[in-house]
Amino acid sequence: MMNESITPVWPQFAQHETLFNEIQGHLDPIIKRVLGQQLLCSGPVASQLSTHACPVIRHTSLSRLTKADIISDNLSLSIGSQTCDLFISAFELEFSSQPYVFLREIERVIKTDGHLILIGFNPFGLLASTKYFPKNKNHQPWNGHFYRVKRIVDWLQLLGFSLETEQYCFYQFGLGRSDSIATSAPQFSQYFPKLGSVYILHARKYISPLTPVWHKNKRRINQWLPVAQPS
Repeated sequence: MMNESITPVWPQFAQHETLFNEIQGHLDPIIKRVLGQQLLCSGPVASQLSTHACPVIRHTSLSRLTKADIISDNLSLSIGSQTCDLFISAFELEFSSQPYVFLREIERVIKTDGHLILIGFNPFGLLASTKYFPKNKNHQPWNGHFYRVKRIVDWLQLLGFSLETEQYCFYQFGLGRSDSIATSAPQFSQYFPKLGSVYILHARKYISPLTPVWHKNKRRINQWLPVAQPS
């Protein structure tokens, strides 16, 4: 299960529009190159992002909330297998009780050669550095589990995905107006790009060939074993 109460809280933060605008700026160049029949935005945050730049024919939102086109639990997606050309998920892994099960469900619904965009909080980013402040640790979004990007990439590779791009944005210590360091953001993004508070991963699903490849220079093991001589 996932705690989806995170979304209604975000508009209360002064920096939430800056966060969404920066994510949108990284998202548009990726989705405009994706073709197909079905785009799926999973979760309440992804549903707020604009997908107008994507030429995929049908754009659908999925969430446990009633505002979505499809009402479904993200651990058991109400979508047929191999039906989605582009799947966008934003800030769901952090609040999922079983993140790998969620990723496995995503793999099930994405077509071969389909695309996945994962957006989440970087545990080594500026925002995460304030996670353990007394005023933050029990509040959203700091009360989520921030997974390392390397760990997420390892999960994706186990599921047959290949990482296409890894980007970071939102160089802020918090979401309030007093947390803004906009004047320093260009320097952070240039010299310390992985300090971005938010990661944007673009992965593509590939299927490994099932036919074993036999190498010509591979010899049979028994050709190298000594033969016992009768005594």
